[in-house]
Amino acid sequence: MARSSRPAGNPALSQSRRRLRHRRRDRLAAFRSPAVQHGRPDPGQHPAQLCLARLPHHFRQCRGRNRHYPRRHDRAAGGPACRHRPGYPSNIPRHLGRVGAPAEQVELWRDANPAVELSQAVGEPVEWFNDGNAGCWAEFLSRPEPRPSGLAYFQVGTMIGAGVALNGQLWQGRTGNAANLGAILVPDIKGQPNYVHTIASILALQQRLEASGSRLPPGDPMNWDWASLEPVASAWLDDAGRALAGAVLNTRAVMELDLAIIDGVMPRPVVRRLFERVEHHLAAMPHFRTDRPSVVMGHLGGGAAASGAAQLLLFHCFFSRAWNIFAT
Repeated sequence: MARSSRPAGNPALSQSRRRLRHRRRDRLAAFRSPAVQHGRPDPGQHPAQLCLARLPHHFRQCRGRNRHYPRRHDRAAGGPACRHRPGYPSNIPRHLGRVGAPAEQVELWRDANPAVELSQAVGEPVEWFNDGNAGCWAEFLSRPEPRPSGLAYFQVGTMIGAGVALNGQLWQGRTGNAANLGAILVPDIKGQPNYVHTIASILALQQRLEASGSRLPPGDPMNWDWASLEPVASAWLDDAGRALAGAVLNTRAVMELDLAIIDGVMPRPVVRRLFERVEHHLAAMPHFRTDRPSVVMGHLGGGAAASGAAQLLLFHCFFSRAWNIFAT
């Protein structure tokens, strides 16, 4: 039976397949270059490139240090200890242009599946999980009993990671991309509708700094000199707090929300300032026939997604996903 209505020798189809192979080859080049294999990627690379390039090396390093890691024939069986679940944002190719990536990088990432390519690079099974959902699950499990029946999670990073846990279960939707609370429309400082992503994210801070003639510092936000970013940082934190407060109220309007968690990849004093601005703006907003939702500051920071992804992997391996074991 013919597999396609196109002839086997169709030139357009062959050219398309060649382009896909070339894009995949170029993406994997970062994983498989000799420098990366030995943990020495080019220091001139962008931090995101360094992170991707170092993943296989760090994985092999950790595996080598762990004497309890399964042997090769055990790993071939694909048991729970042999699977790896990275947490990263959904639809990376779609959003690359928004974070200032050049056109050639946007093209290289089109049709990319980082989990599949990382699996091929390290020789182990790899599963993907949305970073906002993973962070939400980690914060949910860290809450003391009785855990909230309805929890919303907001993580300020390059974009806004978010998740929702209802009745002891993570609300993922059919594709794993549900609870994209950063896509909620809220009014900006001028009263114009805008996404929470475009107001409260690190990307929004970067755009403000560039508009003022400054630049976002390189590296991890935890290591930035935040005092040097004033007064832009304070204005951003206030606007971010207003946007997140609006998102909390909008989320409360469509579900019985007991608790909202505000966190970020910044140093804890900066996250504390953001949380205080959320509380301030939330108190000033009108509430329609419902109590004001409780808001607390998260405590896992930038490590929430990694922790939650690991916990979800174990949970999915050993428990039924329909079992509300954590409902309290």
